[in-house]
Amino acid sequence: MYGNGSLRRQEDSVEIVTSFADNLDGAMIRIGWLLQKDWHRAESNSKLSELLLAVLHVASCGLYLKGCIGARIGGGISVLEGIAECDTMFLWWWQRGKPWQSSYLEGSGVDRVKLVEVFGKEQWKYTSFIQFLTVTPSDVDAIRAREPRIPHLGGPFVPRLVAPRPRAQSVDTDRSRTDRNGESDADTP
Repeated sequence: MYGNGSLRRQEDSVEIVTSFADNLDGAMIRIGWLLQKDWHRAESNSKLSELLLAVLHVASCGLYLKGCIGARIGGGISVLEGIAECDTMFLWWWQRGKPWQSSYLEGSGVDRVKLVEVFGKEQWKYTSFIQFLTVTPSDVDAIRAREPRIPHLGGPFVPRLVAPRPRAQSVDTDRSRTDRNGESDADTP
């Protein structure tokens, strides 16, 4: 921790998501947004808001995923069913307690993933994972319209930050300057 502990290191988002996954054995949760007629928050968002923000931060700033609106997090699960509203998915996994030795798989979000085949016939029982779920840019815009204050929702995004404009070039920039010897820049070879 820095200072009095009120500021967090950037590694904390990774630690938050990996330690949460490592503590799920034979279980999985979904966090983020779901589509049922329109986009709404997953039930777990309110109880696990720090985890949700960490998932979005890791997806956006660590993995550079565009369109990430949530994840399924778990351990010791043999199959992940496809999700109709998801465009693509990024599956990140590791043997429980060893996130520094990880692998990933990218694919369609609607396809079923047999984790027994991906992780191994015996290893799946001891494997933690995060399946980042992505949607189209128009779906991200629809969610952001309803949830304008969620950082990194759908990619790099800082709420209420108005992008700065470049400084207009000044007329003074073409004027020559005089150096200490009384010679101008234009007079020097």
